[in-house]
Parts: sequence; structure tokens; C-alpha cells
Amino acid sequence: MDNKIERMIYYSVALKGFEELDFKDDALAGVRACYFKENFKPQQGDTIRQFEKERLSYCYSLEENKPMLWKVMKNQNVLQLSKYLPENMYCICFYNSLEFVTKKIYFNSKHYWIKTEYFVPEKGLSCVCSIAPKVINGYFAIVKTVYNENECMATPLYMVKSVPNVGLCDAVAYSNRGMLYFTAQIPDDVSNIKAKAAGFSFSPVDFNLARNLNNTFDISFAPYLTLENGNPVDKTVVEKDVVENFKNPFDTKNTTADYDFSEDDDINIYHGEDFNLKKGDYQTKNKPVSDKEITDGNDKFSYYGSLDKNGMRNGYGRTETAQGKTAYEGEYKNDMRNGFGCFYYKDGSINYIGDWVDNKRNGRGIGFRSSDGEIHIGKWNDNFPEKLGARFDKDGNFISLNHYLHGNKHGIGISFDKSGNLIVTKWNNNNEVESKIITFDEDDE
Repeated sequence: MDNKIERMIYYSVALKGFEELDFKDDALAGVRACYFKENFKPQQGDTIRQFEKERLSYCYSLEENKPMLWKVMKNQNVLQLSKYLPENMYCICFYNSLEFVTKKIYFNSKHYWIKTEYFVPEKGLSCVCSIAPKVINGYFAIVKTVYNENECMATPLYMVKSVPNVGLCDAVAYSNRGMLYFTAQIPDDVSNIKAKAAGFSFSPVDFNLARNLNNTFDISFAPYLTLENGNPVDKTVVEKDVVENFKNPFDTKNTTADYDFSEDDDINIYHGEDFNLKKGDYQTKNKPVSDKEITDGNDKFSYYGSLDKNGMRNGYGRTETAQGKTAYEGEYKNDMRNGFGCFYYKDGSINYIGDWVDNKRNGRGIGFRSSDGEIHIGKWNDNFPEKLGARFDKDGNFISLNHYLHGNKHGIGISFDKSGNLIVTKWNNNNEVESKIITFDEDDE
């Protein structure tokens, strides 16, 4: 029996409603196509492309066994940037003119597409929609998932042989099989590109309780696996001889990138169950020139990020100490911390991550106390905890839940003693007014 999977490589996928359904100016797809076409030959470049309305600079490196290095800039603004994940996986982040993430494309350690997430700046950091490759009833397909708070709705997109108008598609893919078209309607002319397989595989989202509590999982959405030498092999693994001809998207001679792509990898918040960020292992010899040098007393800092016409920090950026440690990474306005960002102690440990207003902790946030590692989660105002907040020890064990006023406990709070009894305490400006202990008998139901 032949268990060989018919291979499929997605160079780029576009989803209707979030982006244009064409790949005319998709340089990332072009570099990926060249990489697979040339039997995994390293692709490197540091060049500039002139479009009708804009001039973009590209710096990239794509080779086996390393996360892809990818950076696209317009003037001083980053438009696309690679971020490292565990196990040599990575994602490419896309930013709008205000430095907000609009899209993330995830790839595994062999550079095969895992999924794409879409974001709407008005809705914050939460993913609103995602697409991922699947095999449904033996045929290659894509599953589109729309997220609404803790709920999600998955819709299969079926591959069709042809369409009278690209605008009628729900998604379009550029692949080693050419252009692929997908529709949510079950078509009569399903593409004959089929995958033979002997099992199923699942992704972390399939086991996410919050998303799947009210949804019935359809096992037909799970991609097939086959076995080689007793080990499961994902359907996206490609054979080197299954590639198509594609012209290099850049006319300039390949050169070694002189960017340090790890500069932005100190902190990043990913959606839901996805991966925690990992510091990149691959750095080039030359450190990039900072966008601004800052002196504060005897301390000197270097800034990498967006500046306005007056040279003030505005938008997304990172400030590091003279020793090379990140002091703050996040959003700026008028040269001050404004928006969402992460602030660090001098030793490199996290001080606070959350919302800022004019260099002060204001809004939702998490604070970390350096003396004992205690964690405070809740609202902040003028640098102090405000209203309801929860505290945990350095190991994540619950300590207390209290109302706060200007950083002091004020109002009703709860905690537990060593015996597991509930303690309800009334506070007035950090002074204990009264407390009650509620015990629970083992026989209580």
C-alpha cells in the first residue's frame, strides 16, 4: 500500500475581507518560491524596491534549519518583521502605518505554512480571524475560524478547479501547484489534488477549552498523517523535486543582511494558546544604528523604532540601556510611554507589562515586585494599583483579592489561611478594620 502523501507547498495565502486576492507585490511569496524551487538553496538579500506609490527596503535570509529573517521598512517605519518562536518556528508580523499588528503568518522549522492570523487595531491584540491548511475527506482545503470573545466558528474552504472571477473566492493561494482557489460553498468541481493518508493530527486550538466549549469538533477538519520509519510525518512536508519555476522577485545581487533581527524579540504578546516568544539564536556581526540616543542623568539609552518629524518617539519602539538590556518596549507618544508596553528592571527582569499614560502605569496591567517576585494583576492609576486587583506569589499561588485606592487596600478583600479557610477583611487606607474567618467542614457538600 502506498502511504505517500501528495505534497503541497503554500507560498502565500490571501483571505477575502482582510487583503487583496492577488500576489503581484508579494515579495515574501517570491522569496519562499525561490527557496523551494532551488532545492532549499539559501536566499539572502538587502535591497530596495520601488513601487508606484512607495519605496520599500528589504532585508532577508532564508535557509534550512534556521528561522527566516525578514524585515521590510518604509522610511523609518517597520512594515513586516520576523519573530522567533520555540523549536525554530517563527512568524512574520505585518504592521500598519500606526505600528499596529494587522496580520501574523506562522511557519514551522522547515518553512512550511502553519496558519495565518488577522487582527483589527480597534479590537486590540486579540485575533479576530485565522486560516490554516487542512485535509477534508482526503482533499486539501483551508479552515477559516472567526473568533468572538471566547467563542469561535470554523468554516471549511474547499479548493475548486477554477473560478470565473477571483472575486467570487473566499481565499486564494499561490503554491507549488500554481494558483489555488477556495470557496465556502461545497463545490461540484472539487479539485483533484488529493492527499492519501493513514491517520490524523491535531493543533493546539483543537484542545482549547475556552474556544471549543460550545462547539462540536469535526474530526474531518484534522489533517492526515502518514508514517515513515515508524514516525508520523505532517502532510505539509515537501519533496525537493515538487517545485515550480519562479523568477526571483529582486533584481539585485544577493548580499548578507546587516540587520540584527533579534533586536525586537525581547518581549511580544501572542494570541491565546499560541507560542511564547523566544530570543533568536541568529545574530549578525553588525549591530544596527539606533534611531535616537537618550541621556537621563548619568544613564544613556539607545532607541530603535518610530520617530515623528520632530525626532520624538511616536509609535512602536524599543529603548535599551548602555549594557544592551531592554528598558522598555512598546508604544510611545510625544516621546513618552503611552499605550501598551513592557517595562524592565535594570537586571533585565520584567517590572510591569500593560497600559501606560505619559510614562505612568495607567489602565490594565501586571506588576512584578523585585524583592520577592510577588505579582499584582488588575487596574492601575498614576503608577499605583487601583480598584480591584489580585495578587500571587512568584510561583503563581493565589495570595489575595482586594480593592485598592492609590495603592492602598481600601474596602473588602479576601484571602486564605494555611488551613484553607476563607478570610474576609475590611480595609481602610491599608489599615485592617475587621476580618472574619469562614471555615468549611469536610462533610459539607
